[in-house]
Amino acid sequence: MVTTLGSQLSLQLTALVLRVADPTPEPEDVKAGWPALGLFLLLVGFVIFLFFSLVKRLRNVETARKTGVYGDAPETDGTPGDPATDPAAGPAVDPARERGGDPSGERGDAPPTPRA
Repeated sequence: MVTTLGSQLSLQLTALVLRVADPTPEPEDVKAGWPALGLFLLLVGFVIFLFFSLVKRLRNVETARKTGVYGDAPETDGTPGDPATDPAAGPAVDPARERGGDPSGERGDAPPTPRA
């Protein structure tokens, strides 16, 4: 019973000290101001930019997946002229292989050619 009374007394004393030491400001003294609004709108704009950037990257990944960049078989829609479904269209040729390069886009370990 003594500890309960002592803890209640200390809580009431703490609340009284906090009210005296840290008074609540008046409503007319509190304002966010134009800089805070500007910062808030800047952050909203940045989040919108990040959202559209994410959507763009996800579309690029989906397009790359459909074309078989990640090692999967390319998806086809069955249209005429599609090398996967139309044998008359001929084999699909990778532009990197056509030039004689590495399909990964790497140039390999060839030393740089000296310039004259």
